[in-house]
Amino acid sequence: MKALTSVVATLALVLIAFIGFSFYQDLRPVQFHGTAYDPPEMAPEFFLVEHTGRTLRLSDLRGRPVLVFFGYTRCPDVCPLTLTALRQALDELGAGPDDVRVAMITVDQVNDTMEALARYVANFGPGVSGLTGSPDALNALYGAYGVHATSLDGHQSEMVMHTPVVFGIDSTGKLRVLLHPTDLNSGLKDDLRTLLRL
Repeated sequence: MKALTSVVATLALVLIAFIGFSFYQDLRPVQFHGTAYDPPEMAPEFFLVEHTGRTLRLSDLRGRPVLVFFGYTRCPDVCPLTLTALRQALDELGAGPDDVRVAMITVDQVNDTMEALARYVANFGPGVSGLTGSPDALNALYGAYGVHATSLDGHQSEMVMHTPVVFGIDSTGKLRVLLHPTDLNSGLKDDLRTLLRL
């Protein structure tokens, strides 16, 4: 009887220790190489038109992480490099469209039609959405995310200087990290792995 009591007591201590460790793990801040949001905050909602023609809300994508990038189809360098880096990292992690979505919101309201966006995002594999909307909706969204986009010629017909970061949003809709995919030392794959596990 004493032996049984001892075994039960030992198992109880192990269980308590495990629960305590799990609780501690949950309380620890998530570690990112990129710029973490501390504390995390709800990502500003958007209601835009996808390259397929359907309307899309950020909240429609709950249940999986979303990577939001502000760019444009005529971008000569940062945009294709960013989307290529994301695609490669996600492929290496084995993360498909059901696991994570990439959303490129245009900063070129004049030239990025749905047709142009559809042709562009097709270059970067499945699970990538090109999004546009009314000038009011887009401008409000730039402000909400703190994104700056300035046309070099004043008419948004040539190059647009824009904020080159990716907003990492977790499966509950919270902003967790700012990613810098074009920086070779950004720890991009590690951060995406962490985001997928949240």
